[in-house]
Amino acid sequence: MFAIITDSGSDLREEQAQAMGVHLAHLTIHFEDETLVQRTNEDVLRFYEKLKASRHLPRTSQPSPQDFLTLYEAHPEEEILVLTLSSRLSGTYNSAVLAQSMLKDPQRILILDTQQATMSLALLVQEAVRQRAKGRSAQEVFRHLQQLSQQGVVFGLVDTLKYLKKGGRIPPSLAALGTLLHVKPLLELKEGALIPKSKARGKKAGRNSLLAAVQERSPDPNYPIIIGTTGPLEEALVLQEALQERFAHHELKLLRIGGIIGTHVGPGCFGVGFIART
Repeated sequence: MFAIITDSGSDLREEQAQAMGVHLAHLTIHFEDETLVQRTNEDVLRFYEKLKASRHLPRTSQPSPQDFLTLYEAHPEEEILVLTLSSRLSGTYNSAVLAQSMLKDPQRILILDTQQATMSLALLVQEAVRQRAKGRSAQEVFRHLQQLSQQGVVFGLVDTLKYLKKGGRIPPSLAALGTLLHVKPLLELKEGALIPKSKARGKKAGRNSLLAAVQERSPDPNYPIIIGTTGPLEEALVLQEALQERFAHHELKLLRIGGIIGTHVGPGCFGVGFIART
């Protein structure tokens, strides 16, 4: 048996993680007047209310090395598998490695920079729990997830260009034109970073482009498909129904995307995360 640690970039909430036997290292979100830690779905909903009311984007910060060291020292006799948010999105991996170097027995800590985030990171954590329950060792699960992380796919359909503009990811002139034309960008998590994949005019065309992108990458039916949302669950259920028609043999799950990714894509974004066939 071994311990599993991930960070809140997985968008697993405290209650979910505890039920799975997983320990969370929390990233924090800093508004001008308040710092938030997202432990529950209520915390996530509160984050989006503050985001909509704020003139400036909040900044996010990774867990400190001390946060990881505390978690490591809570399991002094166990091997520990650590699955972190992509190092291209956060310094969480570096904090985990620095904390490992402070131990007298660092070899018992196995740290994987998954190059994934939110839905796909949650999938890897769930797979680690499943393999642990089968009796596989930490080393075996680490090697398995090294391969599986390369098959992780995340697509996100952005509802508004406002937050990409605020974050400096697109110029104001392009944001203004895109808003006028009702452009919905489709983003992809590629090599650990969020990049534009395509764009469509209008919500329906955007949803169709998202569905086509998922179909093109061919989800592996041995793993769930996770639908993530920064908006109303009712709209996510529409996407879930469309996916169920196309992937009838897959398990589908819903997840609220928290503020680590939500800061950049804003409210009303919908995403799909899955493990692609090899």
